Amino acid sequence: MSEETNEKEVNLTYETLFELLRREKNRVEIQQLEKSFFKDFVEYIKTKKQLLEEKQGQLQGSGEDVTKLMIQIDNINKIMKELYDRREKKITSLALMSVKSGSSIPKGSMLEIEEAFYSELLSLFSKYRKGVITNLINQELPSIEESSTSGKQEHDNHTNSLTNNPESVSTANTNNLEPVLVRFLSYAPKFVDENLETQGPFEAEEITTLPVKIAQILINQGKAEEISGD
Repeated sequence: MSEETNEKEVNLTYETLFELLRREKNRVEIQQLEKSFFKDFVEYIKTKKQLLEEKQGQLQGSGEDVTKLMIQIDNINKIMKELYDRREKKITSLALMSVKSGSSIPKGSMLEIEEAFYSELLSLFSKYRKGVITNLINQELPSIEESSTSGKQEHDNHTNSLTNNPESVSTANTNNLEPVLVRFLSYAPKFVDENLETQGPFEAEEITTLPVKIAQILINQGKAEEISGD
């Protein structure tokens, strides 16, 4: 069905909306949308409904035209819901992947409100992952701390906590860095690394490779020293 003439000021059409859904369904990555996309959609659906009301109020308006317009409005809403569902699923998967890997995921293709959704998911997933699995691995019962910390701050705090207690090491952002060869200068108790695997305990003079951030913390604490390849 072609777009009506009085919709020329609207930046969205039925065809472009359908194409956006097709792209979102066929590609793994979150697809780029105009920053004004939600605003454009609201204006578009308002225009459609206004047109429907005008046709319903016209005595000469054919029942067929009204029926077609009602069907199109219903289809537009279905397309929008499926588009949102697809993007919601992708954002949820990215947040979970980020928490599991400890790495930051680019948010360039997310709209502003989607970025806020992503950040809240990061915080929630981090809080429960830390409160359940990390505590269990460290022989403690699950305990969820109530906090308004953002997803990014949660990751930062997760890493910074190593400086106070190397035994509580968990998902630090070290996957993208080369491991460091270190020699322990004193005894270090066991801890859980970013892959949720137990490391240690380590005795003085013991040599091993560790993720660079964990190694740096132990070096700063005077518990280990880096063995240079030079």
